[in-house]
Amino acid sequence: MNGRNRRKSGNGEQRRNYGRHDKRHDRRDGDQNRRKEYPTFTGRVQMTREGYVFVIVEGEEDDIFVKAAKTNGALNGDTVKVAVTKEKTDTRRKEGEIVEIIERSIKPFVGILHIVGPQAWVLMQSRSMPYDISVDIIDKDGNRVLDSGRSGKTDGLLVLSGNGEFSVRGVYEVVDGNRSELKCHSGMKVAALVDGWERNAPNPHGHLTDVLGEPGDNDTEMHSILAEYALPYRFEAEVENAADSISDKITEKDLENRRDFRDTLTFTIDPEDAKDFDDALSFRKLQNGNFEVGVHIADVSYYVTPGSMLDKEAQARGTSVYLVDRTVPMLPEKLSNKLCSLRPNEDKLTFSAVFELNPRATVENFWLGRTIICSDYRFAYETAQQIIDNGEESMNMELRGGTDGKHAPVADPVLEASPEAAARREAEKKASKTFDAKAADRSASAMGEGVYEGCLIPDNIKEAILDLNMLAGKIRKRRFASGAISFDRPEMKVEVDEKGRPVRVYEKETKEANWLIEEFMLLANRTVAEFVATGGKIGSGEKKNAKTFVYRVHDEPNAEKIQGLREFAGNFGYKMGETGNGKEISESLNELLAESKGKPEFDALELIALRSMAKACYSTDNIGHYGLAFRYYTHFTSPIRRYPDTMVHRLLAMYLKGAESQSKEYYEDQCKHASEREVIAAEAERDSIKYKLVEFMQDKVGAEFEGHISGLTDWGMYVEIEPTKIEGMVALRDVKSDFFEFDEDHYRIVGRRTHKIYRLGDPVKIKVKATNLEQKLLDYELLDGNEGSSAEEDGKVIAGGGSKEQGSNKAARKEKVHRAIKATKSRKNKAEKGKKN
Repeated sequence: MNGRNRRKSGNGEQRRNYGRHDKRHDRRDGDQNRRKEYPTFTGRVQMTREGYVFVIVEGEEDDIFVKAAKTNGALNGDTVKVAVTKEKTDTRRKEGEIVEIIERSIKPFVGILHIVGPQAWVLMQSRSMPYDISVDIIDKDGNRVLDSGRSGKTDGLLVLSGNGEFSVRGVYEVVDGNRSELKCHSGMKVAALVDGWERNAPNPHGHLTDVLGEPGDNDTEMHSILAEYALPYRFEAEVENAADSISDKITEKDLENRRDFRDTLTFTIDPEDAKDFDDALSFRKLQNGNFEVGVHIADVSYYVTPGSMLDKEAQARGTSVYLVDRTVPMLPEKLSNKLCSLRPNEDKLTFSAVFELNPRATVENFWLGRTIICSDYRFAYETAQQIIDNGEESMNMELRGGTDGKHAPVADPVLEASPEAAARREAEKKASKTFDAKAADRSASAMGEGVYEGCLIPDNIKEAILDLNMLAGKIRKRRFASGAISFDRPEMKVEVDEKGRPVRVYEKETKEANWLIEEFMLLANRTVAEFVATGGKIGSGEKKNAKTFVYRVHDEPNAEKIQGLREFAGNFGYKMGETGNGKEISESLNELLAESKGKPEFDALELIALRSMAKACYSTDNIGHYGLAFRYYTHFTSPIRRYPDTMVHRLLAMYLKGAESQSKEYYEDQCKHASEREVIAAEAERDSIKYKLVEFMQDKVGAEFEGHISGLTDWGMYVEIEPTKIEGMVALRDVKSDFFEFDEDHYRIVGRRTHKIYRLGDPVKIKVKATNLEQKLLDYELLDGNEGSSAEEDGKVIAGGGSKEQGSNKAARKEKVHRAIKATKSRKNKAEKGKKN
């Protein structure tokens, strides 16, 4: 495998001999080096496929570049100590040498198992891991077949079973209740952790943590993404058994100290394909002309008790993970899809925030506590939206959609007469031999087949939807008037078939039905947070010794990044308003986005504005939520899929009973863990989308598309094609019409000979050149006929709004724009630094 690594990196021979070079260098300059002390930092390694790395140091604006020969065995994701040997200059980034590996990453590397005789390797095809990992083979007694000089731990090593098959020592799976070691053979996709890398060894060595399956199989590839982030895709048998042992019967004891809402009109509104429903709304009109709105949340904390096996599992996972074709739940199915899912026509235990609102949508009273409900109806967003779209006229219409839980949609005797439903069922039968099993699954879980082809929607529910939408609209309007920021980036969805193959990419629409639910969930979250922070005295301000609580916080934007955005927007002729405080910033941002909406530069401005924002996280220190313009905010409404919500339920239940403040240190640690798990889950979700988008484009190599420039770097331009918004890269070295260079000062690409210019948002036409599923990459080719603009024409735009640039101090302005561009560089550009060579 040594030769393979040399070919792959291009400098393997240099890397292989570097150990000897080090020793000579030490002998020659050892005394001098010992005398010179370099500043050191602790950071996380971001490795490229060429072997060099960038060390990301928290709190530092610039990362530290480390040559492949100076990494000293560090790998992607490792926490290291790095010495800065060369400070940053105008022409050179900060450089250093890794002097200590503090902690190896717990995220496995995924590759293809390759076995030759007594030797085995995991071959890498990753953008962030250029080295293969050797794995020892042992006999049944635990002795290494080939003397590697290593001894001790054998878990995760390969044991020869015969006929080219191997088992993985100490790594188990449960099939039909039987526990056995995982089986594998050469050519399978596996996950491996690095255990170490001896100084003169050509490869790191490690052990297997999972066998993922045959390459190319959809389950294998999705499990690979989860494995790369150390995310489990199955529950251990003990956890499943613990969930299965919970009774689904509701007893008189369960009803103690609960308010009964089973006779109050209640329903859920969720995505059509949702499989768990953790929030419901109840609604009734009061005699005084006000409205009672109940926000009812699955009472997960009643079933998942602190310190139990289920609690430890949920705590470790932190969150459910949503890949393109599947959900990896935080809780086993018995809880997430059944016991705690607020399915229609079933009694469910809930934790609720109940509000009395006047016709102006102002809260006059509220109540928090445990309840029991029975949902009358399950809506999809689209089902509820058809009521909103038709307004008062919907009261005179026979609208259908969703289910009441009493009739499975395909078994509804009224629905059976629907020609639309009959046609749909016939099409499904032809499309899939598993139709009956799918229909049975929908019926059993009350998922409500079809958006518009369900049970007849009763008039009282239609009336409730209209009233709730009216109230939500007023709450929403006030929220934005108070300084909430309106980002409206399109969300693209990938539709897959029953085998996980992508068949369609489309933009997910967000309408009033989504906002209706959002506003009442926000109201509940805000009220719960303020109740605890103020000791139950809403509107009185936070108590000095407020009880420990889990808040969802979002800090104000970084002032330098906002200034950078102002200067960047100025390049397009926009003038931002005052940004002296948080509210002024939000008003200026909203005005900028509204003014640029529909123009070519809008996407770039919105993206840079987003990146000027701080990242929301969990904390016991309440600093408010800037983006929502809330002084108090928490996560109360999704305990099925978020562990922080479960903690919030527990704390609220204790404080409602008069308990003393809980341990701040314990809950702060839990907040940090939950925030980290949230980031990991989001990264895995993005990777699954990238994978499916590249898979979707595989049969379109050679096809031509219209698009627009979505990003610029010194090695290429990123292009989003229409209408799918799928992004790929055009390498500048592949553009033959001219030699193009990245003009960082003005954030554009300029042809050296023709002076042709490409800027963010410019329309272009591309051809799909290549796809790389393993690395989730798309290569586009720029087609002739893309006009771009001339330097003279572009100068007018850069000067701002079509007018000539005023003043003669061009050098000062150039430096000013340079700072703006630097402050707003995208994270994606960082991740793609390896493309330069």
